[in-house]
Amino acid sequence: MQRRIAAIMTLIAAAAASAGAWDYPAVISPDVSFYARDLPPFDGVPDDLQGNCVRRSSTVRSVGCYEYPIERLEEIGGIFVDLDVNSRQHTPLNDPVWVTVEIYPADGIASLDDATTPGEEVGMLATALWLTGKLYVDVAPAIAAYHAAGYTHLGVRLTTNVESESCAGVWPELRVTWDCPWCVYDYNRDGQWETIEDIAAFIADWTRGNPCADVDRSGNVDFADYEDWLDQFGAQHCLW
Repeated sequence: MQRRIAAIMTLIAAAAASAGAWDYPAVISPDVSFYARDLPPFDGVPDDLQGNCVRRSSTVRSVGCYEYPIERLEEIGGIFVDLDVNSRQHTPLNDPVWVTVEIYPADGIASLDDATTPGEEVGMLATALWLTGKLYVDVAPAIAAYHAAGYTHLGVRLTTNVESESCAGVWPELRVTWDCPWCVYDYNRDGQWETIEDIAAFIADWTRGNPCADVDRSGNVDFADYEDWLDQFGAQHCLW
């Protein structure tokens, strides 16, 4: 068992760079996406919606806002809704730019107020010339709360407090999982089981608490599911 886990952990390390949302989710597009700019002299109040990236430089401070329709989420249904925030490499070479990710109740209409309306911080993500990454956030509870309060959209706001002349290469995606793989060892559903890609797919879902990774059907996604999945890896279960 320990030897198998060690071998698989080596594969996981090799696959980590390609790990993502492998559960064939529906990707929800925002109704509006925009960048609010605060121009000198900086007062913390946006001046216009003419920005083109998340930035905090000597000439502009801009905030990215994306607003996703709650009605569309209800039409699709599904078993899990999560926010995937991705970072990509950017230039020029400098220290990482850390981006704060917030969610807020929204109306699907671009406005200056969206840049400052009260929200909830759900994580941070770094971007740099040599760095890419992902942040997964379960936003189903927030969506339910916003809908109950009469809001029509889930807002996602990206800001940075790092002084840099670079644009922060970060963007969000809202994904809905509507079913699970028929065999958990063909997790990415490509017809080939127990591959590096399946490991990366399972780890990505297990990390963010997707119920498809509840291998032991306990109702919780926890370390027991991780152990069970690794323990049976290589047993050709998808042939049964």
